[in-house]
Amino acid sequence: MKFQEFAKLLQELENLSSRNEMVVVLAEFLQKLSEEEIQPVMYMMKGRIVPGFIPIEFNFSTKLLLKALEKGFDNSMDELNKELASLGDIGSVAEVVSTSAKTPKSGLKIQEVYERLMELANLEGTGSQEAKQQVFVELTKALDPISTKYVARIITGKMRLGMSDKTVLDALSWVLTGDKSKRELLDMAYGVRSDLGLIAKLVLAGKEKKLESLKVQPGIPVASKLVEREKSPEAVFERLGECLSQPKYDGLRTQIHFSKKGFDAVGSSKQKQNGNHMMDLGVQAQNNVRIFSRNMEPLTDMFPDIVEEMSKYDVDSAVLDAEAIGYDPKTGKFFPFQETIKRKRKYGVGKKAKQVPVKVFVFDILQINGKDVTTEHIQERIKILDKLVKENGSSIIVKSETDLIKSAKGLESGLKEALDDGLEGIIAKDVQSQYVPGTRNYDWIKLKANIYDDLVDSIDCVVLGYYYGEGARAKFGAGAFLVGVYNKKKDRFESIAKVGSGIKDDELKGYVEQVDALRVDELPKNVKIKKELMPDVLCRPEIVVVVDADEISKSKLHTAGAKKDGRGFSLRFPRLKEWGRVDKEAEGVTSVEEIAGMR
Repeated sequence: MKFQEFAKLLQELENLSSRNEMVVVLAEFLQKLSEEEIQPVMYMMKGRIVPGFIPIEFNFSTKLLLKALEKGFDNSMDELNKELASLGDIGSVAEVVSTSAKTPKSGLKIQEVYERLMELANLEGTGSQEAKQQVFVELTKALDPISTKYVARIITGKMRLGMSDKTVLDALSWVLTGDKSKRELLDMAYGVRSDLGLIAKLVLAGKEKKLESLKVQPGIPVASKLVEREKSPEAVFERLGECLSQPKYDGLRTQIHFSKKGFDAVGSSKQKQNGNHMMDLGVQAQNNVRIFSRNMEPLTDMFPDIVEEMSKYDVDSAVLDAEAIGYDPKTGKFFPFQETIKRKRKYGVGKKAKQVPVKVFVFDILQINGKDVTTEHIQERIKILDKLVKENGSSIIVKSETDLIKSAKGLESGLKEALDDGLEGIIAKDVQSQYVPGTRNYDWIKLKANIYDDLVDSIDCVVLGYYYGEGARAKFGAGAFLVGVYNKKKDRFESIAKVGSGIKDDELKGYVEQVDALRVDELPKNVKIKKELMPDVLCRPEIVVVVDADEISKSKLHTAGAKKDGRGFSLRFPRLKEWGRVDKEAEGVTSVEEIAGMR
């Protein structure tokens, strides 16, 4: 298939406002692809050329792309910057430049464009920036303007489709049955094998049975199991009865994968999945340890100390779910999350590792010696974990304390003890619960300090835009930010609060710059804001923040969970607690359903 046909699909998806229409259009297109085109298409729709867990990036900024357009098409940088300011999208700038250029367009195939993008991404070392620009210019001159627009967006990772992975999974279900009835199967498959390219390839090849047989594989991240909330120990015990209790740390969720043989079968030049050869992803085998975030993003380079400790394990393979938290070795006290996250950096990792050493509290195990244990009940998994940690003693990697609780009073006692130790609270777990990847239900329930005061629990929100403001704040560019929560059923973000408190003046400018980098001229189709609350500047819903409030109320201004009366949930006296939770993706913020349960 010509890449131009793919580009036309992307343009159609971008212009559609109905998620159901997007599902049908995408499903119809996917069925036209050849076997070798499926994975490239799935990755490129995400602005990538490989699954998210494989650390191949284009490293090709908007600035660098503008330089390529300047050199390749005899444009002045001033003209290009003006065009960018006017259009607000580097892809549209590339389209305009390509339209005006009098060069032949040969109409490359999807696979040909993909191979050139892979070449671009793998360029490294001295002179690589110039070489990347040259590859881009040559590719652009062989493409039509619409294709050029989307190639530029793929390279910069800004697709602007307003389409989540859930929409893609719906489309794959549509391929199988003409409706969304296969979502549970697809969610499970994607949960254990976070590769939309592989999932799509199996679906389109008619290998539905293989989806059912996918198991946890070391080196490939598993979608983290998430927790629900309750208001009191009594409410938790009423739901669970006898349960397990584990401390809740204010750290970074880390999924640790170990394989004594290394990861030749994951991201190497001959990838295999359940005996099926996959496409060549151009990635060389790495070491024996890989670490992923709760978003399934690679964190391995961030934690050389964990890699070193895990490499000593005398076991064939293991996949552990854990929480890494910075601490002071002299006092034993834990650092707040913002200190721990400072370990996430490209340079000076070793130095920062010494400044912010971590302890890793392992609270679950998903795989051991080639066996997927997610379907075992948690008590059995804890026994396996206990034996593994004892046999491979480490001062850095330790087993999270786990207690069997037989009463609501026992839960309350455990919560108070955790708070006295400076922790966030506890997580209670059903003794029969399995590890079902990517699910959030009442098998696991968290209790935090908020049950002892009048404050609502902290809420994870996504920034939807900002208001210019008046007075002293106006000089920083913004007076307040509009934030929203996620409506799972409608797959969209809905406003819940206008936040101006809790923001330090010296940090405000940086926040505004981050929002401006995601600025859009029109309301994204996966965002719902009422006209009377529309921000002066809108942005793509990507920045995750933590907000505290006195209570949850109802308001005619906000859209979060709004019913027929037009009243949505609203936060009373909201204040910013934390900006930029890089360990959480937008769809992972607090849901409308959770908000309803917190009232």
